[in-house]
Formats: sequence, structure tokens, C-alpha cells
Amino acid sequence: MHDAAEAFLGDITRPLKQMLPDYKRIEREVERAIFSRFGLQAPMPREVKQADLRVLAAEQRQIMPSGTDAWLRGLDVVPAPVTVRNLSPQEAKRAWLERFEALFSLRSRVNPLRSAR
Repeated sequence: MHDAAEAFLGDITRPLKQMLPDYKRIEREVERAIFSRFGLQAPMPREVKQADLRVLAAEQRQIMPSGTDAWLRGLDVVPAPVTVRNLSPQEAKRAWLERFEALFSLRSRVNPLRSAR
């Protein structure tokens, strides 16, 4: 859910986003509304952002042209041990929804008070 605001605002690359303070403010507002709806912690824990960067680094190394990973220099980001799969949009949607349902139902069992939402 860390990128859920992109469903409403679209995805903007990190360098461009850094130059758009109004976009970042709007993104935070949309994110807050989504997190509130699903009972998620806001702001997002630092570990989530770190995991996102690690997966991005793994994607960069696996599917982008060599030499386009300059953004990694100077950052202490170790690529995540994942393999990028080439899924069709339908397969990706199905996989995402299955994982979401599994995690959301697990979360509800661990904390039954949240399932009342």
C-alpha cells in the first residue's frame, strides 16, 4: 500500500517529484486518506521506504540498461533478493490482489479490532 496514492495521482519519478513540493503535499494527503481507510500506520514506517528502495535497486539491476543506476551511488541501498517477473497486467493484478487479501486477512486475525472497519 506504500504506492497506493499512485492509483489516484499517477506515478512520477523520484527526481521530478523532488522538484514538485505541491505534488508531494497532495500525495501525502491522499496517502493519509488511504491509510486511514485501511487502518494503516501513518506516516509509513521508515522500514517500508527502505524495503521499497531495495526492491527498486533490484529492479534497476535486472531490467534497466547498464549504467543507469547512478541514483544508487552514495546511498546505502543493498538490492533486495528478489527476481523480477514479467507478468501481464491481468496476472499482476491477480497476484497483487491475492497477496493483499492474504495479508489483510492475516492482519485481521492478529488484531480482530481492525477487522471491524
